[in-house]
Amino acid sequence: SSSSSSSNNHSKNSSSSNWVGPATVFVSHAWQCKIHDVFDTILDYAREQDLQTGVEDSRTAGSSTTKSKSKGTKKSTSPPPTFFWFDLFVNNQHNISSKPFKWFCSTFQDSIAAIGQVLQVMTPWNNPIPITRAWCLWETYCAVKLQEERGVRLDIRLPPDQQAAFRQCLQDSHTAVTDALVEIQAEKATAFNPTDCENIFAAIEDTVGFPALNHAVKDQLREWYLDTARTLARQVLAASTATAAATA
Repeated sequence: SSSSSSSNNHSKNSSSSNWVGPATVFVSHAWQCKIHDVFDTILDYAREQDLQTGVEDSRTAGSSTTKSKSKGTKKSTSPPPTFFWFDLFVNNQHNISSKPFKWFCSTFQDSIAAIGQVLQVMTPWNNPIPITRAWCLWETYCAVKLQEERGVRLDIRLPPDQQAAFRQCLQDSHTAVTDALVEIQAEKATAFNPTDCENIFAAIEDTVGFPALNHAVKDQLREWYLDTARTLARQVLAASTATAAATA
């Protein structure tokens, strides 16, 4: 199942087959997050996937394009579109709580493994809500656990407005970034139902453990922070060089 297709399918005349397909990205988000922040992050990620696929496609054009022996024609392999699994559109939110925790340990994890990729929407950048919610933590845990076991990919991304807020903070105080990473402590997460927390915490502690889970989340965020900082530094340097050249 899927809720949305990638940005290269955004056409008014697109048929439903262009918008619905087997999910390629599982979206993890907290219900407390603003829905437009979640959608903006999804759209940014879809564009990112399209760009990456385009680069990879051009690099492998020689290997993916083959010549037919019988007709002498060339066949090219088109990259698959991105389809998102989004809970509000796919799962019945009125009866999800009736499922036993065992279902989340088996069927749910198998589904994430089949999808193969998890996008976690982190906001705000300095105190991400998903880290404070037990069920979001469970989805992160599943991704981290399945990374090692079945090659699932975990990507953490921030909404555009939080990216801007981070860049501004980076210029004002570099210690804010360090403070934000220190504050990530998954074991402090809460849930509406205390039993959910107990089950989730027990599963984490019996397998990867909280230190490994915290480390995985911090690594992802740190990588994004560093990439953004490098980009900002290059932009500042370019602007400074241009100004110096204009006044010379």
